[in-house]
Amino acid sequence: MNDGLPRVWCGHAPVLTSERRVFVGRAIRYGLAGLFATMVYAFAVMGFVGGVGLPPVRAAALATVVVIFTSYVVNRKWVFDTDRSHLSTFSRFVAASGLSIALNSGLMHVAVVMHWSYLAGVVLATAIVPPVNFAINHFWAFRSERDGDEADIADRRRSGEPGDQSGPKSPGHEQG
Repeated sequence: MNDGLPRVWCGHAPVLTSERRVFVGRAIRYGLAGLFATMVYAFAVMGFVGGVGLPPVRAAALATVVVIFTSYVVNRKWVFDTDRSHLSTFSRFVAASGLSIALNSGLMHVAVVMHWSYLAGVVLATAIVPPVNFAINHFWAFRSERDGDEADIADRRRSGEPGDQSGPKSPGHEQG
């Protein structure tokens, strides 16, 4: 039946625009990168404690540093497409990581003050911190320095369209 309304369903799956497809793909890769980072962290802590003989707290701190560097490389190479310099992106990534650590600690503090089980704090932090961290990385840390954001750049690269070459848009148009 044609009621004049636009169709957003094709078969049984909703049609995704190329921009949304890039965003969803990036979010999935980000989740997988997070799982990888978790494994790196766990193995690093175990290696520093069991193999090197460091105390657990020091091992956890050192493993966090290892994970920040590892996560940056994975996110830069596999998750986010950016033209931002490594210095700029890495400093933003470290700031985002620091914010995530603070948010995680704050949420655990809320659970403790509310007299909840620490496991409730883990669930709360797990539900809130990764999506917030993804948003910060997507919209700020890895955001392109060009006019378009990294999703636009990725779309142009995949489709073979030329990107903004930072030149005049049309004769007589000057860059500001």
